[in-house]
Amino acid sequence: MDSKNTALKQGATTEDIQFHYDLSRSFYQHWLDRTMTYSSAMYEGDDDLETAQKRKLDHHIAQAEIGPGSRVLDIGCGWGSLMFRCAEQIPSSHCVGLTLSADQKESIDGARSDRIEVLLKGWQALEEVHSFDAAVSVGAMEHFVGPGWSADDKIAVYRDFFKKVSCVLKPGGCLSLQTIVFDRMEESEFPPFITEKIFPGSMLPRQSEILAASDRVLSLVNVRNDALDYARTCREWVQRIEAAKPELIAMVGADKTNEYVQYLRMSAAAFERQQFGLLRLKFRSYASA
Repeated sequence: MDSKNTALKQGATTEDIQFHYDLSRSFYQHWLDRTMTYSSAMYEGDDDLETAQKRKLDHHIAQAEIGPGSRVLDIGCGWGSLMFRCAEQIPSSHCVGLTLSADQKESIDGARSDRIEVLLKGWQALEEVHSFDAAVSVGAMEHFVGPGWSADDKIAVYRDFFKKVSCVLKPGGCLSLQTIVFDRMEESEFPPFITEKIFPGSMLPRQSEILAASDRVLSLVNVRNDALDYARTCREWVQRIEAAKPELIAMVGADKTNEYVQYLRMSAAAFERQQFGLLRLKFRSYASA
């Protein structure tokens, strides 16, 4: 696939993202923790969900080497939990979040923080050059490509992403990236229920595709696979949905509520069976061209 055609392909569209994330903020508030973090937590011992989510946020803050005064780019910022954590923990830091979810932008804007701004745009639309000290992307890469794409097409889009991050980071700046990946599972085995009912227009990467796409664009510092952390997170979310089921059904209906229970149970099982992995990676931009 040549670079001229890469721009013509797109994974999840704005409409696809809003189909999922703009379903109902109140719906998500009932089963996510108070930080409204909708990605795998990082557990130690008998952590509760919120403690484990804050540990995950702190992991990415440290891995991206975010310090006092850092200007931070959060690609796929969700409801802003990492940016709010930076504002709370890192003096004089300033975060810019990207999302395609109108509800997420509205929620973050409503907090009225002068150290956080959120843009309703994707990473492709960024035009800044070497203006960020650090970048974080948690749970966004899963939406960059669509079902049925060839490995070459997927790698081309991921490579464009890494090139964009390299462009916006200052020399030596770090990217902390978290994404679900295929592990033992082949894409042909991926349940169509998830792309039809839950995440339209989206498909997971493979570790090999990420490594091929980032090669000679960003320097890989480390990587870890915490699949069991995501299995535990999904099972906790299911328990919280079940506990609030009457209220959730009143908000979005029984069919949609049960679809979420099904997708989260399927996901937990896939992580436990090593069909899915959960990668946490650290990249560093090159100090000079």
